[in-house]
Amino acid sequence: MSICCVSRARKIQVNATEVWQELCAPCSILKWNPRIAECHSRTNAAGQITRDYVLAPGGDGAPTMVETELSRSDAIMTITYTVDMRGLPISDYVAQISVTPAGDADCEVELRSRFVDLGVPGVDASDLVATFYEAGLQGLSDLMASADGAAEVTAPR
Repeated sequence: MSICCVSRARKIQVNATEVWQELCAPCSILKWNPRIAECHSRTNAAGQITRDYVLAPGGDGAPTMVETELSRSDAIMTITYTVDMRGLPISDYVAQISVTPAGDADCEVELRSRFVDLGVPGVDASDLVATFYEAGLQGLSDLMASADGAAEVTAPR
């Protein structure tokens, strides 16, 4: 077992507020991370937003995750959360997603986490997390670019 940290960031050429609103929408991850097959959002007894995920390809035996928000700040566009991994060689996962403005029409989205790699032979937990982050950031970038392009095409002239 070892403690791991993974961080990935991507510049997106869309206003930070628009990206933040997309990230905060319940289960919006289904639109931008192809690694998620199902999402169910609820509020737990402590008043925290909780999301249950089934990872693609889905079906019986697919790994699942239960994400619980620890904090959210609209002012600095950051969400901190824990994830209980089921069927994955990871424990004690704590992560943060943040959106940082980089101009009027640009921002940077960063995903970062700290967790314990349970040391399953032949499995690199850091690679699993990095691949998940990269797929999500690419999907978010593509989604926001297509939404921005659609808005430009349909805007009155």
